Amino acid sequence: MTEFGLVRLFTHFSSDEGQRKQVADGWYVTPQKDPAMGWDITVSAKASAGESISGVEVRVNGFTKFSETFNPTTNQWQRTLVQQGTYPGDNNAELIVTNGKGEKNSYFNEWS
Repeated sequence: MTEFGLVRLFTHFSSDEGQRKQVADGWYVTPQKDPAMGWDITVSAKASAGESISGVEVRVNGFTKFSETFNPTTNQWQRTLVQQGTYPGDNNAELIVTNGKGEKNSYFNEWS
């Protein structure tokens, strides 16, 4: 476990399709097989008490697929990215959250 200003991050790897995996206090990454192609990946973040979220970035297999900044900051965020990654195949997603102080915290998740 690593302590950051926004949340405590836990290293966690998952290969369970459709299982909601808590990646940190209030952070989730949920891959679900898309019927057409790839994966639908739902990611969410919730700030700890007294903290805020000023930006998020989601990378899938090393490529930025979503990026947003918030002005004013927010306390929680959620997004579903559809038809991402490859199926069958190895995939990974990185959730990068910037807190109100400008500190970046990230979590990496992989699945097949």
